[in-house]
Amino acid sequence: MRKPTIAAFLTALPLSLAALGNMAVAAPQINALDVKLEPTQGNRVAGTIKLSPDNFGLRVVGTVSGLKPDSEHGFHFHQKGDCSAPDATSAGDHFNPDGHAHGAPDAEQRHAGDLPNIKADNKGVAQVDFHVDTLTLGDGGKHDVVGGALIVHADPDDHTSQPAGNAGARIACAAVARAQGERSVAAN
Repeated sequence: MRKPTIAAFLTALPLSLAALGNMAVAAPQINALDVKLEPTQGNRVAGTIKLSPDNFGLRVVGTVSGLKPDSEHGFHFHQKGDCSAPDATSAGDHFNPDGHAHGAPDAEQRHAGDLPNIKADNKGVAQVDFHVDTLTLGDGGKHDVVGGALIVHADPDDHTSQPAGNAGARIACAAVARAQGERSVAAN
């Protein structure tokens, strides 16, 4: 058997490096991000939601207060991280990079930003804790929610009406933006 020579190695090295350069490598995701829900004009809904990468998806955990007691509300990621309009319409439509119809969070085809409804207790506070398999955080990919917004709607999402589940007015909005000096972690 012939032993590889240094000349053979040096000849193969540029080809190997070129092949690596053509591979799709995911950028590291942000370790975690806290977003602050602010009320839209005429509302008092607020909260803090922590977003973090979790088993090839996104973990969404937090508390939303100022809701009507024992109520249910649509909860979605939207396209633009802009909550400047009094009614948060500046956040755009549901986050939908794949162009699917609106649907339930467990449907095979749905907007990537379609989330479970949140439910307020008898004091108007909703505890949020779920995993979303379609989203990433800060990797720059097409399912990355950084640069979008998180919206609480006045009514529950029926998960069938098009284009957005008939969830009503936007009553709170949070821009999802990198914090200055934010560190990243390799995606799990």
